[in-house]
Amino acid sequence: MALMMGGAKLNPLLHNTPTSSYAHHSTPTSSSYAHHHNNSMISIPEHLEVSIRICLSLILTYVLTLGSYPIVIPPSQSVLIASIGAFTIVLPTLMFSIGAAVFPGMIMTACIALIISTILLAVAATGGTSVYIFVYFLFALILSGLRFSKEGGSAALLLMFTALNTVSLLAAAEQEGLSFVASLWTEKGTTNPYAAFRNTLIGICWACLCTSFARLIPPARTARSLHSRMLLPKVLKDIATFIRLTVAYHMRDDIEDASSSEDGENAAEEIADDDKKMENIDDVTVKIIQDGSITIGGGVAALTSFEPRITRLLCHCGPPIDSPAMLNDLTNAVNECIFAALALRSFSKAGFKELENGGLKEVYEETAKLLDRCADELASMKQSSAETDVGDTPSNSLGSPDLPFDPIMVQKCALKVKKLTSEWNVAMGPVDPSKRHFDNGARNAIVKSILPWIYGAGIGLLAAIIGCLRKAFSRTTWKRIFLPPYYDLLKFVWCLKFAVGFTILICMQVYWPAFANLEVKTNDDIVNANVAGWFLIAYAFGTTQTTEGTWKKSILRILGTTVGGFSAWLALTVCGDNAIGLGIWMTFFNTLVAYLFLPKGFRSRFGLDKDTAWGPGYFAMTHTLIVMEVHYQYGGKNDITLNRILSNLMGICMAMLMSIIPPGVYGNSPREAKFLLEDQKRAFRDCMKLVLEGSDSEKLNHFHASAKSSFLAGFMEANNDFNDANQLQRLCILKPNPEMKMGLNSVAIVGSSILSLLRFGAILVESEPCVNTRFNEEDRQILHTLLESLDIEEDVHNTSRYDMHHREGQGKNHERLDVHRSDLLNATERVVPAHTTFTHLCIFISHYIMNHEIKLDEVEYGFMNNQKTPQGRRTKVPAAIDPL
Repeated sequence: MALMMGGAKLNPLLHNTPTSSYAHHSTPTSSSYAHHHNNSMISIPEHLEVSIRICLSLILTYVLTLGSYPIVIPPSQSVLIASIGAFTIVLPTLMFSIGAAVFPGMIMTACIALIISTILLAVAATGGTSVYIFVYFLFALILSGLRFSKEGGSAALLLMFTALNTVSLLAAAEQEGLSFVASLWTEKGTTNPYAAFRNTLIGICWACLCTSFARLIPPARTARSLHSRMLLPKVLKDIATFIRLTVAYHMRDDIEDASSSEDGENAAEEIADDDKKMENIDDVTVKIIQDGSITIGGGVAALTSFEPRITRLLCHCGPPIDSPAMLNDLTNAVNECIFAALALRSFSKAGFKELENGGLKEVYEETAKLLDRCADELASMKQSSAETDVGDTPSNSLGSPDLPFDPIMVQKCALKVKKLTSEWNVAMGPVDPSKRHFDNGARNAIVKSILPWIYGAGIGLLAAIIGCLRKAFSRTTWKRIFLPPYYDLLKFVWCLKFAVGFTILICMQVYWPAFANLEVKTNDDIVNANVAGWFLIAYAFGTTQTTEGTWKKSILRILGTTVGGFSAWLALTVCGDNAIGLGIWMTFFNTLVAYLFLPKGFRSRFGLDKDTAWGPGYFAMTHTLIVMEVHYQYGGKNDITLNRILSNLMGICMAMLMSIIPPGVYGNSPREAKFLLEDQKRAFRDCMKLVLEGSDSEKLNHFHASAKSSFLAGFMEANNDFNDANQLQRLCILKPNPEMKMGLNSVAIVGSSILSLLRFGAILVESEPCVNTRFNEEDRQILHTLLESLDIEEDVHNTSRYDMHHREGQGKNHERLDVHRSDLLNATERVVPAHTTFTHLCIFISHYIMNHEIKLDEVEYGFMNNQKTPQGRRTKVPAAIDPL
C-alpha cells in the first residue's frame, strides 16, 4: 500500500524556526565558552558526540525494523519506521527537538493528515474521481499558503501524505463506498492489511521512539544551555566589538579630509588605516545582523519549554520558575542592543561632535565593557567581580543622570541586558529555599510549561490551517494579490503552481494507466516496483519557497538519492538477506555521512549544515528505504533500486519545472527588500511629521510598535528567501548575489536607525511639549525639505505591511518607551542641542535611503544573474543639505 511509501513523513517545524539559522551560524571562537557547555567526564569533539548519538539511534531503529515483533510492531510499517528513523541525522540532537518536532507533534500531524485523507476518500466515494481531483486541488491551493507561515514545511508534508494515502485507495473507495472508508479506521490487528490507518499511527509512535532516542541519551544536551551560555555571549561580544570599532573609526571628523589635508606618506598610511577599520566594521556588521536574525522574537527561548528542569524539581525540590520567559526577555534585550548598535552606524556619522567632545565616546566604550562582562557572566554563570548595582549607580558610573544624553539608547539597552543577565544567573543557580512551590508565580510557571506541549500537539498546525482558510476569504488577502503594487502576487502564483503540480501528478497517476504502471524491467525474480508514489514524495520535498532553493535542493536530492541507492544496492549485493549484516551496513554508512557533513562545534547539535543537509538526509532515507523494501521482498534489488531512483527523478523534474514557470519567487531578487524599504520610509515620514507638528508621545509609541513589527516581519521574509537561495554556493547557476546580501544589511541599518529615531522623537516630544519651541527655524526648514524629498509610493489601498501592522495595533496599550524627561539635558549643557542631533540623524538617514534605493535597483538575479527589477522610487535630497 502507498502508506509504506511515507518515508519522508517528518515534522518540518524545526526548519521554520530560528533554529535553522543556527545551522550556518559562526561558531564562537573563544574556547572559554566551549568548556562551560561540555560538562561530561570525557571531553570529545561535539560533532563526534552527535555522530555517536545518531549511531545509537540508528542501531535501535534497525533492531526494531529488521527484527520481527508482529505483536507490537505492524510488519507493514517497518519500512516507514526505518525511513523516519534514518532521517534523525537531519534533526537537532538537543532535548527540545523531541517536544518541538517529534512527540506529540509527529503523531498529531499524522492524525490530521489521516483525517484529511478520510475526508478526501469520502468525497471520492460519493462524488467520484473527478470531484475528488477538484476538491484536492482546492485543498492543495489553500494549504500551500502554509509555506509562508510558521508551519511552513507542513504544507508539503500534508499534501504529500494525503496524496499517497488517497491515490492508492481511490479505486477501492469508489467501488465499495463509505463503508470501505470507515473500515480504514475500524479494522484492527497489527498484521491486518486493512487496518491501514490504525497501524500507521502505531508505526508513527515507534518512529517517535527511534527518533527521540538520540536526544534522550545522557548527558542531556539542552538548547537552554547552548543559547544562554554560548550563543548569547558570542552575540554580546560581537556587539561590543562593533561598538568599539565604530567609535574608533568615527571619533574624529577629519577622516573624509585625510587625503586633502596631508600629502605624502602619512596621509597614505592614514587612509589605509581607515580602510582597514571600515573593512573590520563591515565584517562585524554582517555578524551582528546574522546574530539579530536568530535572536528576533526571543530566538529559541520559547522552544526551551520542551526542556523541563526535572532534576531541579525532583532532586533539589526547587520551585517552578518560568525560565523560557526569562530567557525570552534576555534574548529580546540582546536583540534591542543589536538594533541600537546598528543605529550607531548612523549616529556616529551624524553626531560625531558628541562622540568627540560630548562624552558619548566614553559612554559607549564603557557600554562595550559592560556587554563584555555580561557575556562572561552568561558563559560562566557567575557574577563578575566588576559588577555594579544597576539600581544604585554612583554619579560617575554608567547610567548616571550626570552623563551626556545618548539618543540611540545604547547604554539603556546594555543596562537592561545586565539586569536580566543577573536575574537569569540567579534563576539558574542554587535553589532559593525561601521561594514557595505553589504561589502565583509557581502556578503560572506550571501552566506556561504545559501550554507549548498542547500547542505542539497539533493545535498549532490546526490553527495555521484555520488561518489559511480565514486568509482565503479575507479582502486584504486578495487586495494584496491583485492590486498594485501586488505585494503577494508572486506568493499566490507559487501556491497555484505548487497545487497544480500536485494535481497534475495525481491526474497522471489516476487517468494515465501507462504512467501508473510504468516500470523499467530488470532481470530480478521479484518485479513489483513501478514508479508510482515516490514521485509525489520527491515533488513535495524538492520544492522550496524560491526558484533557486528548489533547484539546489532538487540537485541535492538527486545526488543523495542516487548515491544512497547505489550504497543500498551494494549492501544487498554484499550482505544478501542477512539482517544483521544489512543493519551494520546501514548504521555505518549513514553515521559516516552524518559525521562528514555535520558542522564543527556547537552548531553540530542543531543538525546537518543547512547548506547541504538535504543531500545526506536523502542519502540516509533512500539508502534505508531500498534495503528495507528488498529485505521485506517488495521487489528485487535491481528492480527496486532502479525504479525508485527514476521515480524520484520524475518528481524532482516536476518541482524544477514548476519553479521556473514565470513569475517565480527569487531569493536574490530585491523585490521584498524594496517593499521593506518603502515601509521604513513611511515610518520615517510619520516620525518626522509628528515630531514637527504633534505633541502626543503615545502616537510615537504606536508608530514605533508598528515600524518594529513590520520591519521584523519583512526583514525575516526577505532574509529567509535569500538564505533559501543561498544553498550550494559553488553551483555555476543561480549563484547568490553578494550585492543582495549587502542590500539586506543596509536595510537592517536603515530600519534600526529609524526605530532609534522614533525613540529619540518620543524623548523630544515629552521633554519639549511645545511644538513651536521644539526646533529652531533652520532645523525645522531642513526637516520639511527632507519630508518633501522622500519619494514614497502612496499606499492607496492600505495593503502595505506597515499599514496592516498599524491598524492591528490601534487601540492596544503599547509599552511605553523607557525614556524620562531628565534624560534630555538642558541644551546649553550640550555640545550639540538635541533638536540639532535629531535633524542630523534625519539628514544622514535620508542620504542613506537615497543611496540604498539606487543600489537595490542595480541588484541582478535570475539563473545567470541577468534580471533586474523595475526602477523603484528615488528619494532626492537637495545637494545643499550636507550628509555631514
